[in-house]
Amino acid sequence: MCINQMELEQRITNIKEYKSIKKDAEAHLKPLEQEVKEWMEENNHTKFIGYGYTISYKEEERETVVKEKVLELLNNPAIRAVIEQERIDTSALFKTTVTKPLRIN
Repeated sequence: MCINQMELEQRITNIKEYKSIKKDAEAHLKPLEQEVKEWMEENNHTKFIGYGYTISYKEEERETVVKEKVLELLNNPAIRAVIEQERIDTSALFKTTVTKPLRIN
């Protein structure tokens, strides 16, 4: 799709307007979500089914890896010796994701 500069300017104006609307909506959304969370806690619910909606509010656990600590362990001479001796491929421990974000300010 090819657009000229005037059309590009209009697209940028529209994007900025929608971002502003999104920011306003999120500002209104947060307090409403907090009220729902409080209601769920007050009524001791982790799940609630209403007419046309379902609410789920329960604890979830998520594990994360601290990259600096992993690198520190991998660089430990004793661990490094085992990795080399056993020919362990450590590249599977790391994943590189390449993105190309669009930023409009």
